[in-house]
Amino acid sequence: MFSRLATALSNAVDALAPPLPLHEEFLWHWTAIMKFYTDRNSNSKKPIELTGLAGRLEEMSKILEQEEAEIGSDNMGPCIEHFLQHKMLEQMSALARADTPPGIKKCVLVFATRLLSNSKQVLLPQMGIYTAVQKLIGLCGEVLAAPTEREEAGFLNIICQKIRADPSILTCFLPTTLEDSHRSIGNGKQQDGACGDAPAMSFPLLHASLTLMESADSDVSTLAAECLILCMSNLSDEVARYVIAKSTMCVSVVRHLVKLYRAIPHTLKATDIEEAVTSWSADSVASSSSSDHQVLAPGKRKLLCFFKWLGFTDTLVELSNALIGAELGKTFLEDFLNGPLHDNFTKAESEESFLFFTSLVTTCLRNLTSKDLVAAMGTFLLGDQKGSVAAPKDMLLERGRDPSASPQLVLTILQAFEELLQRPSKDILDSLLLNYLVSRGYHSDTPTDVFDFSDDGLEGRTNMSDFEISPGSSPVSRTFAPAQIHRILNCFLMLLPDEIKSCEETDSGYDVYISDAHRQFQDMLRVSDGWEWPSEPVREEQASAEDDQSSDSQPEADSLQRGFHEGPFLSMLLDRIENMHRQPYEVNLLVTSLISKLALFAHPNLHEYLLNPLLPLAPGARSLFSALLKVVEEIQVAVHGMENLKRKLMLTRNALLNDSGDDSALGAESGVLEAIIVLEEFCKELAAVAFVKYHAAA
Repeated sequence: MFSRLATALSNAVDALAPPLPLHEEFLWHWTAIMKFYTDRNSNSKKPIELTGLAGRLEEMSKILEQEEAEIGSDNMGPCIEHFLQHKMLEQMSALARADTPPGIKKCVLVFATRLLSNSKQVLLPQMGIYTAVQKLIGLCGEVLAAPTEREEAGFLNIICQKIRADPSILTCFLPTTLEDSHRSIGNGKQQDGACGDAPAMSFPLLHASLTLMESADSDVSTLAAECLILCMSNLSDEVARYVIAKSTMCVSVVRHLVKLYRAIPHTLKATDIEEAVTSWSADSVASSSSSDHQVLAPGKRKLLCFFKWLGFTDTLVELSNALIGAELGKTFLEDFLNGPLHDNFTKAESEESFLFFTSLVTTCLRNLTSKDLVAAMGTFLLGDQKGSVAAPKDMLLERGRDPSASPQLVLTILQAFEELLQRPSKDILDSLLLNYLVSRGYHSDTPTDVFDFSDDGLEGRTNMSDFEISPGSSPVSRTFAPAQIHRILNCFLMLLPDEIKSCEETDSGYDVYISDAHRQFQDMLRVSDGWEWPSEPVREEQASAEDDQSSDSQPEADSLQRGFHEGPFLSMLLDRIENMHRQPYEVNLLVTSLISKLALFAHPNLHEYLLNPLLPLAPGARSLFSALLKVVEEIQVAVHGMENLKRKLMLTRNALLNDSGDDSALGAESGVLEAIIVLEEFCKELAAVAFVKYHAAA
């Protein structure tokens, strides 16, 4: 009853005294705000909640939104016109600067953020808006851990979103001396003041984002990082040069990465990296308050923070102006990779410590997508070509060739090179392989007896008619399309004697390997396009191929005495091939996968070294096929007299390939049986690659 009476009374009052027009109500709220500051009786030390100012600013926001909803975004109503003509936002920015009463700064930032985010009109370029926004930007990031950090980050974020939507708006927030600065940069002259002295005055938007980016509040840091990405993605080349020359943006981003890296506890293990990366992946969608943060121990959480910042840096490089991306990549290499990370690699004496840093590098490389950071990682691993400092590549290879190295370390080192070769470059191939093979020192000019199989035994089972060159055609390359292709394929497919094969020819899966090899070879041709490799093997004089090495290990010394050295990388791989029956299944799988990937490259020297079993070898030299022959001979000795060999091979094959069996009951025999299965499939894969490259060149 009383509620009905109150409603009726309210309706009667509205009828007698209708609400004020929006324009008048808008002015009434603004007048009340101004009266608070001009009234001598007002207590400026009152908390903002007791003054009513926050409520009046909120009502003004609602009125502006209501007016735009009624009139539409095509026309300006009287409220927004009055707001612009009288530069109310500038007056608000002055109040925010004074922050009197305490808390008004937060209210003004909320008002400005709401106005710019909700209005569909183009307000930022308006004279009464962008000058005030510039002043408000100058208030952001002034003090670390300020009570208004979240509002500051939200305000900057909406500014950057508007710039992303309309890049021309960025000119409103660039320094007025930008044109002169460009001219001085182009002339090679630096303006007055060091690079670090001016950013706060010259580019407040950038400076504020960089400051808030280092906030302890992850939400604030994430918003500020997003601001930086949005801002840097719209820069012209001129502005990008200015940012590089007159701000510490690139250094600040990498410096924070180094700070997070140094905070990682030395007590962590390589296995902790996988857990942190799993949390990183799961947390990329969830908020920072997700359960992942609560589950991780403090040390692992620091590792997670490092990976998150690495991900941000990678995104920033990928989306920024190309000049900014290149500069960030350079800084990343100089200040992080060649700095603390290289020091840790050099000083890691124990296997456990070296394993951790190798896993860290591999994980970083696996999760990077920007070409500048990937290239920086490649440069870091390959090292200084002048050889002034030990290259991580050499340290990895020295450990990887150590017979006493644990399987876990060997596996991690192989994974590092696998990631490096996922996005190969000509420099990577030259450093790891071709610098040693272009001398063609492995090749003997004197004909020798080579391993051979008769075509007769395989003719009916492998469709050799598919390999013939059509009449009248001629091969593009005798190396890739040799006349003895039948013999070459037979060498691989018949390398394992029938008595130690695990499957019949009709169920070999060879066709699948050919299909995969064709697709992978086409991908590799696209990657190596423009590398200008010859079509036939070259024989270049090498001043000193071994000068590229920093290791004096015995295997290398032995190979140098033979007259030809395949290089530490190929040496490691061939050593692992020769010891397949003594290694874990996972190591064998990765070694063969790496060699298969290398065999796809269309360099003639590399091709014949890996895929030509008929190649006459120089005295003391070895090739992939000679290493395969050696391990097959040793495997035959190892399985001689083994009972139920065929049945055990079938059980092992089912366990490995179909995931439907268990070979643990085989005990010590499982290692050599697993090696046979891997070797059997590897030979099919090599034959498929040789066949696909033959077809492409024929």
